[in-house]
This record gives sequence, structure tokens and C-alpha cells, in this order.
Amino acid sequence: MNDYKFRTVVAGGDEPSPGVVEMQFSSGYRMGARATQHLGENFSASVEYGFTRQALRLTNVIQRLPYLNMGHYVHSFTYNVAFSPMTRDERFRPHVELGTGALWFHISERGRTEAQDRDLRLEDSWEVVFNYGVGFKYLVSDRFALTADFKGRLSDIPTYGLPTSTRRVNGQFEPAITTHGVMHALQLNFGFAHEWD
Repeated sequence: MNDYKFRTVVAGGDEPSPGVVEMQFSSGYRMGARATQHLGENFSASVEYGFTRQALRLTNVIQRLPYLNMGHYVHSFTYNVAFSPMTRDERFRPHVELGTGALWFHISERGRTEAQDRDLRLEDSWEVVFNYGVGFKYLVSDRFALTADFKGRLSDIPTYGLPTSTRRVNGQFEPAITTHGVMHALQLNFGFAHEWD
């Protein structure tokens, strides 16, 4: 589980912060697909789509609401370049890779409705992502391979359409998330691949 805490900034004055806002992303499953083009014997480029189901818990975004649990999904779209010290005819091919792309943090319709019922208007967030990782491909036959990789993912922390500072209106602080730092997610992937010439 990834847990992020931010002390809310109050705009336009010396008023004390209304408190700490917390975002918790639970662990979840991930599925996806990848298409790879070999660039010579040692390099390759790939485009990848991934889908992750992760519940989201917001704490202290609204003063009168201690926490809110929501259905939440992360869609990733990335382009990666990999290098392997082994040539394509080797059965075991380890590799390192780097890439970039975009993340779509999507709140479920039910979660969005529940938030609106509590006067909290949330929107999906898009963030730029940078990937790094290591892995390997093991050829079971000339056309079929097993794959495994371990990746790190760096992006800004989503704000879900909320302002980055709050102010007091009619005695209540408006919802806000004062994010800082980066989101660093780790993932372990297993799969299989079919190769064409």
C-alpha cells in the first residue's frame, strides 16, 4: 500500500492549516499487453498498455468527513527502449529498460457519485510517467517465450481536480490537496510472448 500525507496550505492569509490530508492507494492486480519491435540484435522498443485496480482512500479532505473510500483504476500508456547483452538467438535474454508515457488515474462512477453526495467534486487525473526496470525473456521454443520484469514507475501525485490550497468559506475550509514530491510505484510482471520475424 502507498500512503501519502500532505499538510494543507491555506491561501491568502496566515490562518493555520486545517490539518493533514492523506491519500492511500491499496495494492491491486495489474493486467496489460505489450508490442515489441527488435532494433538489431541487442536493442528493442515497445509500446505497452497496463490496467491496475487500486482502491483509493482519502482522509481529511473534507473537515466533516473523516475518510472516503472509492473504487479507483490506473491506466498506463508507455513507450520503452530496452537493451540486452544477449543476441536474439540466445534462449535466455536479460534486459534493462527505460521509458516514458502517461498515467490516467480514473475514479469509478460509483466513487465519483459518493463523493458528489458529500459535496466533494473529483475529476480523473492525467500524469506523465517515467519507467525503469530489469527483466528477462526465456525462449521455450522458436516462437514462444516466458517473460518476467521488475519495474519502477515515477510520476507526479494526482490531485483529482482539487485545488492545491484551501480557503475558509462560511466557516468551513474548502477541499484541497497540497501535493509535493513524486509517486514511486513498484511492480512485478509475469507473462508470455509470441514472436514473429
